[in-house]
Amino acid sequence: MKTAAILCNIILFLFTCFLLLTEGISGDPVYIVLTVMLLLVPVLNLFLISGSRKILDFPGLKAKKKTAEGKTEIKNVQSAYPVMNVVAVILNLALLVLAFWALADQTPHPPEPGVFIYAFLVILTPVLSLAAIMVNRNITVKSMKRIFTIILIGFIVLFCCFILAVRIWIGRDIRENIDIARKQHPGVAEDALIAYLYNENNSASDRSSIAIWTLGQIRSKKALPVLYALYKDDPKGETCMGKHNTVLCQHTIYKAIDAIEHNYWWTAHPGLNK
Repeated sequence: MKTAAILCNIILFLFTCFLLLTEGISGDPVYIVLTVMLLLVPVLNLFLISGSRKILDFPGLKAKKKTAEGKTEIKNVQSAYPVMNVVAVILNLALLVLAFWALADQTPHPPEPGVFIYAFLVILTPVLSLAAIMVNRNITVKSMKRIFTIILIGFIVLFCCFILAVRIWIGRDIRENIDIARKQHPGVAEDALIAYLYNENNSASDRSSIAIWTLGQIRSKKALPVLYALYKDDPKGETCMGKHNTVLCQHTIYKAIDAIEHNYWWTAHPGLNK
């Protein structure tokens, strides 16, 4: 149970970072709160769940715990842990409620790879965490600080690695899409992509995933009037649900327009528009 909870919290945190880097941050206040909780709750869960004697059995630490000072610290933390556990339980329950609300709010939604896996993970993680953090643990204050420091540094490193990895991954896909468009319409990247978008001999699915998505990633200002002309004020893609082989994806158009207008730096690749 404990191992499963730890793994789920780590994966949820990384998955959320990945979605933030690729999809951006919603402007809806409720989704902003949900996003913050999806980042902070896993950190709190790991801090509480990882606080075990096995993790803290560093050389000399056991002996120090047997001293009078160590016993006093343990007693102090014992009184604080119930409060932390209550806070964690409340936050995990709140995360569950917001997750179910978001699922209802996002239905119908264009089918995207990983959506159902992520939704399942968002629901499973708080459930496993609630079960894992119910057991009180006797840990010294200094040991708690050490765990928190290690977890914080680890997440910062992982987050930086993810930013780099996502930028490399997105850059590779952008280059591939530009090459596909240029095979039909040679020229500057944005011109080739716009021509590919207008070419109805290409499938609607390819025009959405190759042309529209890539125009958003390279922040093509020239494409904005074209995208607005195709947009039907349908950010959730309700009008094209299940029809992506015959009509352009409205959700993808919305995300492309949003990316161009707000110029999110972590996914922006304007240098490839050449």
